Amino acid sequence: MKVGAMIFATDQTLKVTKLAPELESRGFESLWIPEKTHLPTSRLTSWPGGDLLE
Repeated sequence: MKVGAMIFATDQTLKVTKLAPELESRGFESLWIPEKTHLPTSRLTSWPGGDLLE
């Protein structure tokens, strides 16, 4: 069985360059990182397409 790992890389997570070799040494087959790495710092401003809270 092949097992991979997924991480949302942020300024508070382990750097990918350190994580990847550690996972590989433990037998993980892959490391998945989402394409969108930037998350809003606040949800106080509504989305430009409309207010989702209505």
